[in-house]
Amino acid sequence: MGLLYKLKLKRRAEKVKEEKLLKKFDPTSIIIAPLQTEKAGPYWEKIITVKVKKPVYDKDGNKKRDEKGRVITEIEERQIAKYTFIVDRNANKNDIKKAISMIYGISESDIAKINTMRVPPKYRAYRGLVRKPYKKAIVTLKPGKRLKIMDVA
Repeated sequence: MGLLYKLKLKRRAEKVKEEKLLKKFDPTSIIIAPLQTEKAGPYWEKIITVKVKKPVYDKDGNKKRDEKGRVITEIEERQIAKYTFIVDRNANKNDIKKAISMIYGISESDIAKINTMRVPPKYRAYRGLVRKPYKKAIVTLKPGKRLKIMDVA
């Protein structure tokens, strides 16, 4: 009788943990709003052109080299999109990644990286005005990928 009761309690505790985890991850509560900055373009999108050195290959699939043995490269330009969001202060990078993929309908593999930072409160000398602290996330997508913010906003 005692063992069955302990198993029931254990199962009940596992259910409660799962419910708490489901309540914790709500994509609409994690991403509060897109943040428009001075550097951002229309709809909070900042497009950066990155130069990438790409090696040149010969017919056999080997990298071409010059007389000194250096690899011959050609420069390729890629456009990368960055988006800035105000997020929940307790959200981590994995939560933000899942929320963005669920809200905007892109796969998690399309997100190259996420940078997060906590912005401290700002105190003013005039009438005690205070800017509240918040957490900011900069989402970088892989080349050629974009978010459709107009559909959601």
